Amino acid sequence: MSDWGTWIVLHNIIISLLLSLGGAPILVWMERRIAGLIQDRPGPNRCHIGGIRLFGIVQSLADVFKLVFKEDFKPLHVKESTLYTLAPVIVFVCAFLTFMVMPLADDLVIEGKSYIMQALPIEFGLLWFLALAGLAVYGILLGGWASDNKYGMLGALRASAQVISYEAYMGLALVSMLIVYGSIHLNAIVQYQSELIFGFIPAWGIVLQPIAAIIFIITAFAETNRAPFDMAEGESEIVGGFHTEYSAMRFGLFFVGEYVAMCASSALIVTLFFGGYNIPWLSTEILKTNLDTVLIVLAAIIPFLAWGFIGWIERRIPNPEAVRSNRAGDTTT
Repeated sequence: MSDWGTWIVLHNIIISLLLSLGGAPILVWMERRIAGLIQDRPGPNRCHIGGIRLFGIVQSLADVFKLVFKEDFKPLHVKESTLYTLAPVIVFVCAFLTFMVMPLADDLVIEGKSYIMQALPIEFGLLWFLALAGLAVYGILLGGWASDNKYGMLGALRASAQVISYEAYMGLALVSMLIVYGSIHLNAIVQYQSELIFGFIPAWGIVLQPIAAIIFIITAFAETNRAPFDMAEGESEIVGGFHTEYSAMRFGLFFVGEYVAMCASSALIVTLFFGGYNIPWLSTEILKTNLDTVLIVLAAIIPFLAWGFIGWIERRIPNPEAVRSNRAGDTTT
């Protein structure tokens, strides 16, 4: 491999690492803030570094350090020690590898040679995603079974039933998209969506197959076991489900693996149904010739959108003092 090829592969791997692992704390923060909004409470807003809270994001960083340095406790009744340790690794690795095939940009041509802009430059990326997403359930099953805990086993059984039931509908939705695109190469799918219908409508998957898009979005997030599809964990019913007997970084791998899987599912949804890395009505050639202008516009819009989203949440959180006074004056039981 040439120096250019080595640099491009490293670049794609680093970007994929930042997008997948770096997205996990942001998703945790968003989930907690929105949960707080629904439940009329502020959410995470106390943890800080020198008085800097970053609207609660520092709490996610504190949780990372807590999991890293927490005591790694393993119950004495666990017999299959190897499988007990291997289970969270399988979940995390499968989730991480599914993200590695997401196309980051159009094929890059340097000195007459084309480079696929993927961390794993393979042409059967869609099949890779399906294979790894299906293998992830084995980690959950092994975790529940090797824990030698009835709650863990129940959670593992519920997770396997959920994955099997939702994968059937996911497969049918993907078949309809493959009929439209005629390829399993994710970059070719994105390039197909760069075309225009009737000269002005982007040929996105959600326009071509809206029902398939809705079905795939629902089933993709159902496989990540996050709310409202968290039956496999079911804290109110089966304590913690398949990870009841896990702590410290073993639990952390399960936890982060779910959020990395959410990032991978989101990336695949964008790739299949929302044009991927393409910007509507702007081809790759136009972006190359106007790169400075595009970067300036993005640098101006993204912080404004983030500030607007944070402000929207803050305006809908009630005054903590008013909430406490209302609760103090409430004499009902």
